[in-house]
Amino acid sequence: MSNLYISTYLAPYRIDFCNALAERLGCKIYHYVPAENEEGMLQRAVFENNRLETGSFAGKTYATGLRKLLSDNRPEIVFSQEYSLITLKLLQLRKQFGYKLVAICDDSMDMIGGNDFSATHTLARKIVPRYLDNIILHSPDVLGWYRERFGKGVLMPIIADDALMRERLAASAPDSSRIVGEYGLEGKKIILFVGRLVGLKNIPRLIEAYAAVRDRARLVIVGYGPERASLEALSASLGLDVIFTGALFGNDLLAWYNIADVLALPSTQEAFGAVTGEALTCGCRVMVSSRAGSASLVREGENGLVVEPCKVESMSQALATLLDMPVLQRSPGGIRPSLLPVEFASALDGLLKHLI
Repeated sequence: MSNLYISTYLAPYRIDFCNALAERLGCKIYHYVPAENEEGMLQRAVFENNRLETGSFAGKTYATGLRKLLSDNRPEIVFSQEYSLITLKLLQLRKQFGYKLVAICDDSMDMIGGNDFSATHTLARKIVPRYLDNIILHSPDVLGWYRERFGKGVLMPIIADDALMRERLAASAPDSSRIVGEYGLEGKKIILFVGRLVGLKNIPRLIEAYAAVRDRARLVIVGYGPERASLEALSASLGLDVIFTGALFGNDLLAWYNIADVLALPSTQEAFGAVTGEALTCGCRVMVSSRAGSASLVREGENGLVVEPCKVESMSQALATLLDMPVLQRSPGGIRPSLLPVEFASALDGLLKHLI
């Protein structure tokens, strides 16, 4: 008997979680859409990334073969992705195979409050949770909302295994030194953005906010997307020397977290924002949009600040405040202490206690 984890694609911020499910619950991990940098991500995996059979309709890929998968494995628990078509199919098959169905839901309070990604998701939220055995949620306020309405929900933030990430961070320290020299950043403070270069990430407002502190720091934008050219043009029009690195993964990304003083997540729409936990684990303070679920990881004035993403002046003030905070002492290995307020192992133990 093997438990199952079924999702659309392998996400970098789910690797450690999938590792834990494979090790602790004997979960077989299944995805059906190839992910970018999947080969690199799987270097950190202790599980085999299995592929579901797929079909296509109207240009879209969908998973098939669920009935056979369930019959072959006879799981006690199946973990599924939010209120997807797979989850609906698993609900239909649950009575036949007798498993517990646990959905992993990325809702933020901002989404629940009306700034949702789709009308379909809004409708599904009203109906599907009633029929699930449990729901994994990522922030305490969302957990409270679900428990009040549906009497179910268990907390597990989207965070990496901090102990393992700290080991990888130490290994990336030489790359940090190389980057500082390559970009001429000696003695400079760094404001870092990591993510897709798309509208909902609100990067133009971040660039405008950065203009007020340009003499105190450099802005580094890590990621790719359709807005890169317009963002570069905006930076040039404001006379700002912004570094655009393109997409980075693994140690290349950790090296930037290691030298950054502030991570900025200014999104106008964000389910959680895994980059917040990554930056905090690396000892980097954060400026996080109030609309992101990861604002729950912020301890105001200690490891970061929460801001309203549409208020450029407020973001400028927050950046200035964070840049003024004392520099954290580095270990002999060149890394700072973690600022993450929760440990992965403790959060996982709490999750499994509620599910098993």
